[in-house]
Amino acid sequence: MKMSFSGKVKEELASQLSPARHCQIAEFAALFALCGKIRHRKNGSIYLEVHTENLTVARKSYILIKMAFQAETQIRIRNHSLQTRTPVYHLLVLAQDKAYEILKAIKLLSESEDRWGDLSTIPSRLVQNTCC
Repeated sequence: MKMSFSGKVKEELASQLSPARHCQIAEFAALFALCGKIRHRKNGSIYLEVHTENLTVARKSYILIKMAFQAETQIRIRNHSLQTRTPVYHLLVLAQDKAYEILKAIKLLSESEDRWGDLSTIPSRLVQNTCC
């Protein structure tokens, strides 16, 4: 099976991993803006979810969460529908303290935890360095 251009680009990007933590955080912020969600439990606590149909994106997200935040990540794989059998990868950061740490690092939550950022954008201060 021949890989599409976008598939090749995703593979190439996934194979690149910056040793600099600030670059890892910037890259994860971009992935989270595209396919991440903040989930709320009934008890009021939160956890993070990254969901994608692309194995390469799931793998890269997992690696970035582990390297940049040392967060335990649960992986769930589900079929999107019975007709297509497309797997959907769900990466979950269930520990609330790690979820808050990640949200602060990607500038979606203020240090004082009283202001939320825009979930659909990447804060410019995360990608101000040319290396990121």
